[in-house]
Amino acid sequence: MKKFLAILFSVVILATFMVVPAFAEKSPEGEVFHKVEIKGGSTVDVKDGDTVTLKVSDDEKEFEGWVITGDYEIVSGTLTSEELVILPKGDLVVEENYKDVIADDKDENDSDKAPQTGNGALMVTVLLTAGAFVGMLATKKAVRA
Repeated sequence: MKKFLAILFSVVILATFMVVPAFAEKSPEGEVFHKVEIKGGSTVDVKDGDTVTLKVSDDEKEFEGWVITGDYEIVSGTLTSEELVILPKGDLVVEENYKDVIADDKDENDSDKAPQTGNGALMVTVLLTAGAFVGMLATKKAVRA
Protein backbone atom coordinates (compact mmCIF):
# COMPACT_ATOMS: atom_id res chain seq x y z
CA MET A 1 0.00 0.00 0.00
CA LYS A 2 2.87 2.37 0.73
CA LYS A 3 4.29 1.76 -2.74
CA PHE A 4 0.90 2.47 -4.32
CA LEU A 5 0.52 5.76 -2.39
CA ALA A 6 4.08 6.81 -3.28
CA ILE A 7 3.47 6.15 -7.00
CA LEU A 8 0.07 7.91 -6.89
CA PHE A 9 1.63 10.90 -5.13
CA SER A 10 4.40 11.04 -7.78
CA VAL A 11 1.85 10.92 -10.61
CA VAL A 12 -0.22 13.73 -9.03
CA ILE A 13 2.88 15.94 -8.56
CA LEU A 14 4.05 15.25 -12.12
CA ALA A 15 0.60 16.00 -13.57
CA THR A 16 0.46 19.25 -11.58
CA PHE A 17 3.78 20.44 -13.02
CA MET A 18 2.61 19.54 -16.54
CA VAL A 19 -0.76 21.31 -16.33
CA VAL A 20 0.21 24.53 -14.50
CA PRO A 21 2.39 25.97 -17.33
CA ALA A 22 -0.54 25.64 -19.74
CA PHE A 23 -2.51 28.17 -17.68
CA ALA A 24 0.38 30.53 -16.96
CA GLU A 25 0.45 33.99 -18.51
CA LYS A 26 2.47 34.40 -21.66
CA SER A 27 5.87 35.95 -20.99
CA PRO A 28 6.30 39.44 -22.41
CA GLU A 29 8.60 39.54 -25.39
CA GLY A 30 11.45 42.03 -25.47
CA GLU A 31 11.58 44.80 -28.02
CA VAL A 32 13.60 44.22 -31.16
CA PHE A 33 16.30 46.75 -31.99
CA HIS A 34 18.43 47.14 -35.12
CA LYS A 35 21.95 48.53 -35.04
CA VAL A 36 22.60 51.29 -37.61
CA GLU A 37 26.30 52.09 -37.96
CA ILE A 38 27.16 55.38 -39.66
CA LYS A 39 30.71 55.05 -41.09
CA GLY A 40 32.89 57.86 -39.76
CA GLY A 41 30.17 58.72 -37.25
CA SER A 42 28.27 56.85 -34.61
CA THR A 43 26.22 53.72 -34.05
CA VAL A 44 22.53 53.98 -33.21
CA ASP A 45 20.12 51.33 -31.92
CA VAL A 46 16.75 51.76 -33.66
CA LYS A 47 13.56 50.15 -32.38
CA ASP A 48 11.93 47.79 -34.89
CA GLY A 49 9.39 49.78 -36.95
CA ASP A 50 11.05 53.18 -36.40
CA THR A 51 12.54 55.10 -39.31
CA VAL A 52 15.98 56.66 -39.63
CA THR A 53 16.62 59.99 -41.36
CA LEU A 54 20.02 60.28 -43.03
CA LYS A 55 21.38 63.72 -43.90
CA VAL A 56 24.59 64.64 -45.69
CA SER A 57 27.22 65.67 -43.13
CA ASP A 58 29.59 67.64 -45.40
CA ASP A 59 28.00 70.40 -47.48
CA GLU A 60 31.33 71.53 -48.94
CA LYS A 61 31.97 68.32 -50.91
CA GLU A 62 29.91 67.15 -53.87
CA PHE A 63 27.62 64.38 -52.61
CA GLU A 64 27.41 61.32 -54.84
CA GLY A 65 25.10 58.97 -52.92
CA TRP A 66 24.49 56.59 -50.02
CA VAL A 67 25.93 53.09 -49.71
CA ILE A 68 23.81 51.03 -47.33
CA THR A 69 24.66 47.44 -46.43
CA GLY A 70 21.88 45.37 -44.85
CA ASP A 71 18.12 44.88 -45.13
CA TYR A 72 16.08 48.11 -45.29
CA GLU A 73 13.20 49.85 -47.06
CA ILE A 74 13.33 53.39 -48.46
CA VAL A 75 10.48 55.49 -47.04
CA SER A 76 11.32 58.76 -48.82
CA GLY A 77 14.13 60.02 -51.03
CA THR A 78 16.59 58.04 -53.13
CA LEU A 79 20.12 56.73 -52.65
CA THR A 80 21.37 59.92 -54.33
CA SER A 81 19.22 62.33 -52.23
CA GLU A 82 20.95 64.51 -49.66
CA GLU A 83 18.21 63.49 -47.20
CA LEU A 84 16.99 59.92 -47.06
CA VAL A 85 14.46 58.24 -44.75
CA ILE A 86 14.78 54.47 -44.35
CA LEU A 87 13.08 51.73 -42.37
CA PRO A 88 15.69 49.25 -41.08
CA LYS A 89 14.66 45.60 -41.18
CA GLY A 90 17.99 44.39 -39.79
CA ASP A 91 21.41 45.72 -38.81
CA LEU A 92 22.78 48.30 -41.27
CA VAL A 93 26.06 49.96 -42.20
CA VAL A 94 25.61 53.37 -43.83
CA GLU A 95 28.31 55.27 -45.71
CA GLU A 96 28.22 58.60 -47.52
CA ASN A 97 29.97 58.78 -50.88
CA TYR A 98 31.44 62.01 -52.23
CA LYS A 99 32.96 62.75 -55.62
CA ASP A 100 36.72 63.14 -55.62
CA VAL A 101 37.51 66.74 -56.45
CA ILE A 102 41.02 67.61 -57.66
CA ALA A 103 42.09 71.11 -56.61
CA ASP A 104 43.84 71.94 -59.89
CA ASP A 105 44.14 70.46 -63.36
CA LYS A 106 47.76 69.44 -62.86
CA ASP A 107 48.34 65.79 -63.63
CA GLU A 108 49.93 63.74 -60.84
CA ASN A 109 52.77 62.72 -63.19
CA ASP A 110 53.74 66.30 -64.14
CA SER A 111 56.20 66.57 -61.26
CA ASP A 112 59.83 67.55 -61.92
CA LYS A 113 61.05 65.11 -59.26
CA ALA A 114 61.42 61.38 -59.54
CA PRO A 115 59.48 59.27 -57.04
CA GLN A 116 61.39 58.26 -53.94
CA THR A 117 62.80 54.76 -54.05
CA GLY A 118 64.29 52.71 -51.26
CA ASN A 119 64.05 53.34 -47.58
CA GLY A 120 66.85 55.12 -45.69
CA ALA A 121 65.80 53.70 -42.32
CA LEU A 122 66.08 50.17 -43.65
CA MET A 123 69.63 50.78 -44.86
CA VAL A 124 70.66 52.24 -41.49
CA THR A 125 69.16 49.23 -39.69
CA VAL A 126 71.01 46.77 -41.96
CA LEU A 127 74.31 48.61 -41.50
CA LEU A 128 73.92 48.81 -37.69
CA THR A 129 73.05 45.08 -37.51
CA ALA A 130 76.04 44.15 -39.68
CA GLY A 131 78.31 46.41 -37.57
CA ALA A 132 77.08 44.81 -34.35
CA PHE A 133 77.70 41.33 -35.78
CA VAL A 134 81.26 42.24 -36.88
CA GLY A 135 81.92 43.82 -33.47
CA MET A 136 80.67 40.68 -31.72
CA LEU A 137 82.95 38.46 -33.81
CA ALA A 138 85.95 40.75 -33.16
CA THR A 139 85.27 40.67 -29.43
CA LYS A 140 85.07 36.85 -29.40
CA LYS A 141 88.42 36.57 -31.22
CA ALA A 142 90.02 39.08 -28.85
CA VAL A 143 88.78 37.11 -25.82
CA ARG A 144 90.16 33.82 -27.22
CA ALA A 145 93.58 35.27 -27.91
